Amino acid sequence: MATTFKKAGFMMPTYPVTDYGVKPNYQTSQTAAIQAVIDQCHAAGGGQITFPKGYYHTGGLRLYSDMTLYLQSGAWIVGSTDLADYQDFHIPSSIQYLQDPEYIQAWHLPPYYFYALIQAFHEKNITIVGENNSGFDGRDLWDTRGEEGFRGPMGVILSGCQKVTLKGYQFKNSANWSHCLDACQDLTVQHVSIYAGHDGFNLHHSQNILIEDCLLETGDDAFAGYDVSDLVARNCEVRTACNGARIGGHNLVFDGVNFKGPGTYPHISEGTYYTHAILKYYAVIPEQYRYDTGAITFKNCQVDQAYRLVIYDYGDHALMHEAQPLTNLTFENMTINGLSHTSTVYGRQHPLTLTFKDCQITNVSTPFLQYDDAVNLQIDEKLTATAAALFQKTKPA
Repeated sequence: MATTFKKAGFMMPTYPVTDYGVKPNYQTSQTAAIQAVIDQCHAAGGGQITFPKGYYHTGGLRLYSDMTLYLQSGAWIVGSTDLADYQDFHIPSSIQYLQDPEYIQAWHLPPYYFYALIQAFHEKNITIVGENNSGFDGRDLWDTRGEEGFRGPMGVILSGCQKVTLKGYQFKNSANWSHCLDACQDLTVQHVSIYAGHDGFNLHHSQNILIEDCLLETGDDAFAGYDVSDLVARNCEVRTACNGARIGGHNLVFDGVNFKGPGTYPHISEGTYYTHAILKYYAVIPEQYRYDTGAITFKNCQVDQAYRLVIYDYGDHALMHEAQPLTNLTFENMTINGLSHTSTVYGRQHPLTLTFKDCQITNVSTPFLQYDDAVNLQIDEKLTATAAALFQKTKPA
């Protein structure tokens, strides 16, 4: 039966799923039974859905406004292995390339691409909290009709949601992106750990975001998204078999984020572990953009054993660097070590200020970075003596 808990000064009902016929450690999927508890909570105006210790097998679940999904210590929501147990709810996404014929064909995107283990659309006050040793397991469910011929359901999709809090849980083996948090506003993510699978946090079109004290050991991009606004990612640990941040937007700050390669888990489609780049710019052409692309800053970060620090070549269609140019990129108080390939920063007549301040750069390829005439390179005295070896102005091919 529903009891009550206090949240933001108000007494809210709580719904332990085991009080409503949901069984822990039951091998058969219980999607309908769990969704019935969520729907009852929704009909009552919101509350907390509580999962006691145990394993709960389910397909796709839909959350609503003023709702908390709470995993007690030892509680795991485990994805069903039956693809029919998931649905996309037929709600249009803010991600426009999903409707673009070129990308549909190139990436083999199915019409039901936006489906996941946990979903919410255009809701507010959504919270997902996990105590110690709790979380989600997507079981790396393959879908031969899915993206690239194998990607299955995403982990968490929160689309167009406001005032979102994600805290404390683990997500393992996501069959596609671990978290798709598109067009969200006021998003806080704390102490979330991601293991294996594909992307960590996709933030397309989202704004006012704090991601802190998280661990991302991903098979694909750790942070991703375009048209992202006012992001602070701090005190996170990243090991990826793709890019640390494949991102573009306005006022993006990575503070105290440690990027260390190679990845712990493989890039599934390539079967490789190496970290491609710490920053790979992202501005894909079919999308609508709210802001001019502004500053991206990395500060107080450590970078170790990746291929490159940065990849930017404005106008390159294959890299998806063509919708908006990057204007300011800053690396401050950084320790950069063990990069094996030369970085490239090409503005191609679009001005870009590239700043290195108080950085230590050791054991890197020579040259460390190549740039073109559109780039205004700013370096301090620490790098002046070795600038000729580290930085090379050149014409891009």
